[in-house]
Amino acid sequence: WARESAPYLDRKMRHLDFEFNDRLLRGREAPVEHWLSVIRKMRDQMGELLGRVYVEHYFEPERRELALDVQRRVLEAARDRLTQREWLSEDTRLEALAKIDAMTFEMAYPNSWTDWSDLELTPGDYFGNVFRLQYYHLHQRGIPSLGPVGPFPPWPDWPHEANALYGAAENHMIFLAALLKPPLLDLEGDMAVNLGAFGGFVGHEIHHAFDSIGSQFDASGNLRNWWSEESRAAFEARIEALRWQAEDVLPWPHRPDLKVDGLLTLNENIADLGGVSAAYDALQKYLAEFPQANQPIDGLTPEQRFFLSWAQIWRSQLREESLRKLLEEDPHAPEPVRVVLPLMNHPAFADAFGCTNNQPMALPPEQRISIW
Repeated sequence: WARESAPYLDRKMRHLDFEFNDRLLRGREAPVEHWLSVIRKMRDQMGELLGRVYVEHYFEPERRELALDVQRRVLEAARDRLTQREWLSEDTRLEALAKIDAMTFEMAYPNSWTDWSDLELTPGDYFGNVFRLQYYHLHQRGIPSLGPVGPFPPWPDWPHEANALYGAAENHMIFLAALLKPPLLDLEGDMAVNLGAFGGFVGHEIHHAFDSIGSQFDASGNLRNWWSEESRAAFEARIEALRWQAEDVLPWPHRPDLKVDGLLTLNENIADLGGVSAAYDALQKYLAEFPQANQPIDGLTPEQRFFLSWAQIWRSQLREESLRKLLEEDPHAPEPVRVVLPLMNHPAFADAFGCTNNQPMALPPEQRISIW
């Protein structure tokens, strides 16, 4: 009890807690400033309230509507692509279509907010407020969660955090409000730009349902083998080829010693490849529906804007130490690889920029990998 309470007490107790639990046991050299630890505790314990304030003051309603429109278009394109995968047997295809039809989405923020009116906090009583919040969560969510399972789990993150999640056991995905900002979603951007960025991102999450782990769950989220033997073998052959191909794409071309682990990053690479492909098909359907949008902007065609938009969301800089750690631990490939790998496999990329087969990002057709 004393150890759990120490971070919320006076300066002397916080100092003793740091000296033992952080400096002695973890080797940390300095404590987190008290104001920051309070903010973090508030974020952890009152995240929904913070998210509600964020949505009310900093998130335009039309941004959610645009995100839902992009999501709908990409989901339709992903479904259409399933009907065209020649390597799927018919019974496996029907199971895959059932799974994509059963997917559920939550966009930006919850459709209803929790009523916190019975929570009482006391100004100036940090210690007491922390334990009042813990008691509140225990009785509002902890104990009720022991009963019948609801349709969806509570949100693991809140609207003011930039994140997206897919749960295989629920066949359900969430896109948080803070994510739906430029460069991922731009109210002033045209549909080619938004499909290339947010559309690719939505497609990425959709295709986690069909990566090497997600594909083991059925439409209801049950761990069940719904594949025919021949379809599973064809899938395994394609993802194995993607595994080895990823290791040939260098995050820093001038450092051939720094390579991606194709197995560690396999599921994220499957999702990127499927996401870009579905989003591109959604763009083509949009241009057929609205031919007036098929115009250059700043000298760039819709297809060029689409691929450039995908690349822009992954802009980053890494020190060598950070890159080495990422390559060892992170199931996501470094950002340069996430740009290059799906585009080099997409025939429309080479066509959009007039690439020839002797250029690094223009693979010959026989070397391109297509899964979903």
